[in-house]
Amino acid sequence: MRNLIQFCLLGVMLMALPASVQAQFTFTTNNGAITITGYTGNPTTLNIPSTTNGYPVTSIGDNSFKLKTGLTNVVVPASVLTIGNHAFDGCYKLANASLGSAVSSIGDYAFNVCSVLTNFTLPNNLTNIGNWAFADCYGLTSLVFPDSVVNIGVDAFVSCDHLTNVLIGSGVTNIGNNGFDACKQLKSFSVSSSNAVYSTVNNVLFDKQTNTLVWCLPQKTGSYTVPNSVVRIANSAFAGCGLDTIDMGNSVKNVESYAFASQNLVNVTIGNGVTNIGDYAFSCTFSKLANVQIGSSVTRIGQRAFNSCVALGSVVIPDNVLNIESYAFYTCTGLNHVQIGHGVVNIGMNAFARCSSLVEVTIPDSVTNLGFDAFGYCTSLADATIGNGVTTITDQAFYFCSNLKQVTFGSGVTQINSMAFSHCRSLTRLTFPASITNISFYGFQDCGALTEIYFNGNAPSVDGTVFELDTLATAYYLFGTTGWSDFANTTGLPTRLWNPQAKTSDGSFGVRTNRFGFNFTGVSNTVVVVEASTNLLNWQPVQTNTLTTGSAYFSDPLWTNYPGRFYRLRSP
Repeated sequence: MRNLIQFCLLGVMLMALPASVQAQFTFTTNNGAITITGYTGNPTTLNIPSTTNGYPVTSIGDNSFKLKTGLTNVVVPASVLTIGNHAFDGCYKLANASLGSAVSSIGDYAFNVCSVLTNFTLPNNLTNIGNWAFADCYGLTSLVFPDSVVNIGVDAFVSCDHLTNVLIGSGVTNIGNNGFDACKQLKSFSVSSSNAVYSTVNNVLFDKQTNTLVWCLPQKTGSYTVPNSVVRIANSAFAGCGLDTIDMGNSVKNVESYAFASQNLVNVTIGNGVTNIGDYAFSCTFSKLANVQIGSSVTRIGQRAFNSCVALGSVVIPDNVLNIESYAFYTCTGLNHVQIGHGVVNIGMNAFARCSSLVEVTIPDSVTNLGFDAFGYCTSLADATIGNGVTTITDQAFYFCSNLKQVTFGSGVTQINSMAFSHCRSLTRLTFPASITNISFYGFQDCGALTEIYFNGNAPSVDGTVFELDTLATAYYLFGTTGWSDFANTTGLPTRLWNPQAKTSDGSFGVRTNRFGFNFTGVSNTVVVVEASTNLLNWQPVQTNTLTTGSAYFSDPLWTNYPGRFYRLRSP
């Protein structure tokens, strides 16, 4: 009831204001204190009263003067304790703001986009500066934080383009992420020697013990070696910095999210102490990062850690790495070589998708999970080897790898999911291990160059879309395996009993350097025995071959010892 009476008395209370502001300010009262909530006009100058109707004005409420685009000057009296969220947000002509000495808190976005604010001093009793409080205040050139300030919020002074000098007082205990990010002219950043939490060394912000590197000045250029005392590189520490080369040394253990999200960085050495590369750690649009050495102790490469590092040409992932998280190297369009360590267990969703320069990849036997679209749209990928630990090749794992010519499947693969190899239009030959039991819909759709498909085991479960548009393909199966009639009826592919074949029409057939020989082909990784006879009745093995690449060469240096000799191929 009390608040209702207060609002009903609003007109009477407004009459008590000076004539220059009569019927223009709106406000509420609470326990004998007034909060200014708005202004009915679009003023150029505001002198906020210290009292109204006998009550002190103690707060400027949220959104009170937001988007008062004609406002150029404001005076806040000494009675005011707090300035609310968005209080002067978008007052882009505001050049002068005089805040009373009692102001202790400036809310989120309070002076956001006050782009010409130049004459401004932080009050001596101020303790809190909210998130984005002075973001895009291009006119600010110098800031001295009084010792009373405790908290500087996230992005509090982001993109204050003309800010050149900052002095942090002794009381600050928290500087939020990106607090001074994109302050392109900032040349001097220092912290009071009496501050118990932070310190600065050559314009780099650390914690007091220099164990955590918190932030690097954007204007810092050239190369930088992280001090040996540092064990943690904080979120966004080098984001937007001008450095082109960074050596972490071996003391750093953790690299946090966005730590190196900079367009200027070219060379990075990740020391052998680092165990975690955080999410988005090096992710940056228009990144110039060309060389990165990953330390031997890293166990995790975070989500989008190197996303869009388009200049990165080669990367070696150490054996200690267990997880390559989702999108870790997504759209690294210049990446042409990757060596995946033999300890990696997980390759996440889209981990290498759209790495359009990648030519070949070997997935080691340690990998048990291959994520959705892991290598999708790697349009230069020609050769892929899938290790024995992978049991399921997930949906779209190699989708639209249009230059893929050869795939080697590990012995553990049982399932190939939907569209895993759709639109791999350069594939001509496939050899499946005996372990394959199921190929899901559109698994090899539109692989139009595919002519030979070899199966080492029984026919897998399929539907009519698996080899859709693969009109040149024939499926070959081994003697004693089953399910091929149903397979042919379902897929529409012709099926034939597979036998090794001698190539009598290529250049290998005939006498070479005093020996007779020929090439022969068959299912990759199967054993083929070449037998010889002089009478077609008695056969003797003369050479045993494992077709590691689907073909082998046979030669018989003893052929001249016989008036005539016949040869045949046998697969056990």
